[in-house]
Amino acid sequence: MSDYRQGGKNGGGMLITLLVGMALGAAAVVLSNREMREELMGRLEDLRKRGERKVEEAKKELEEAGAKGRKKAAEELEKAKKEAGSPRH
Repeated sequence: MSDYRQGGKNGGGMLITLLVGMALGAAAVVLSNREMREELMGRLEDLRKRGERKVEEAKKELEEAGAKGRKKAAEELEKAKKEAGSPRH
């Protein structure tokens, strides 16, 4: 006849195996999450740098457009002054 406690011994081994497996699984999740975080941080840094470059490019374009606009406005103002100052018949 089999002793009922033998099942307990095998069950204990299974329990230890289950706990070790859970611990290994948890460690794998933590490591994969770390790798995922590192990858995301790298992507975010790239996006930040790209965004900064775009902002700098936009600033330069706006400065150039502003300078062109001021020049055009000054030319039109001079033209209007000349037309206003010239005698009309």
